[in-house]
Amino acid sequence: MLRWIRVQNIAVIDRLEMNFEPGLNLITGETGAGKSILIDALGLVLGSRASTDFLRTGEDTAVVEAGFELDPMPEALVGRLREAGVEAEQEIVVRREITASGRGKIVVNGTGSARALLRDIAVYLADIHGQGDNSGLLHAEAGLELLDRTAGSGELLRKRVGSRFRSIRELESEMARVEERAA
Repeated sequence: MLRWIRVQNIAVIDRLEMNFEPGLNLITGETGAGKSILIDALGLVLGSRASTDFLRTGEDTAVVEAGFELDPMPEALVGRLREAGVEAEQEIVVRREITASGRGKIVVNGTGSARALLRDIAVYLADIHGQGDNSGLLHAEAGLELLDRTAGSGELLRKRVGSRFRSIRELESEMARVEERAA
């Protein structure tokens, strides 16, 4: 869950800091209030392509930083973070900097990272979509993680259920072969 976001020098935003509470959080406002800029800034920490167009006029550096709380932490996410050399904690802090020279910097939990990592972990952190967009829940792995978290089950139970499911499928195939031979 997104717990907080800080935005500095993105488009017309000089500095913005927002905290979010558990449950539904809504951001409303008139046209031109900056809602889309905030969503674009969140997209940056979720792995969207950065551009110098994001920089506020006259500034050399833009920064977006966000904190995500995951309890429990999905095991697939822990594995991907560890694979990238990033400490897996209950809070994931992503910092993204964009400079006027076009160079950028990505830091996840204090470790320099690549945009590919952000794209890989984004499905566990947030799901941004508008009318007609596909939801991250369409990714089978993310849906399973959400289901397991809601049910309070872990990786071990998922493996046991998967193993039993495969056994049932094998028995069904064997029954179909026996019925075919009998016919």
